[in-house]
Amino acid sequence: MKFLLGLLIVVNAGLLLWGMSQKGLTSGSSSPGQPINPSLIEILPAVELEPRKTALINPAEATNSVPSGSETVAVITPLDDVVPGEPAQVEANEPFCLMVGPYDSDADRIRVSRQLDQMTVAYLTRDIPRGRITGYRVYQGPFSTDKIVKRARNDLGRKGVTDLFLLREGKNQYISLGFFSSQKSADKFVKTFSARGIQVKQRVDYVTTYWLVIDNEDAAARLKKSGFPDYPRDPEKARKDCFLE
Repeated sequence: MKFLLGLLIVVNAGLLLWGMSQKGLTSGSSSPGQPINPSLIEILPAVELEPRKTALINPAEATNSVPSGSETVAVITPLDDVVPGEPAQVEANEPFCLMVGPYDSDADRIRVSRQLDQMTVAYLTRDIPRGRITGYRVYQGPFSTDKIVKRARNDLGRKGVTDLFLLREGKNQYISLGFFSSQKSADKFVKTFSARGIQVKQRVDYVTTYWLVIDNEDAAARLKKSGFPDYPRDPEKARKDCFLE
């Protein structure tokens, strides 16, 4: 009996000592490590992440979407040349311009321009020398001096040509031999002179037309609203004619 009691005391003492040793290790004990050698430390460079490319749906390709089962997959096009912060390129709008006319003389245009002045509508003027065709002229020239014109006129007289008149345009002079309303008649007249060994030329003559130009859209709208009698019947054509030479 004493033996069993002593054995229990020894076992309990052993368990108590074992428990205390485990508690010491978990709460405050640490095992010594190996010393660190600084020369063996290697510093690695920072990892740079590749920036993502901007991708937008291309409207031209998105209309041709590829069906995938019951869904539709839009085509995505990467925009490698997109620069952040730059505004999109927008085509500049064509400036506004409206032709009012034509007028057969500058006096007629001045009369109408006074009406625009009273309506406080700003305008510009434009003369178009190549307007309505007036006829087809057969002539000689141009001649730069009176002496040369006289010599050419005498030469025509010796060949029996007396039906002519002088035409002055700017610094040049011409000898007009005939003026016709049709191209066919002018061609026939030229052949007659060629058969007689007389060199002549042919051209198309135009009447100069006189125009008023409105370059402000608000002013043009006020002009139309007022019932201005010379407002163009076809404004779109009148606008396109503005940009023609």
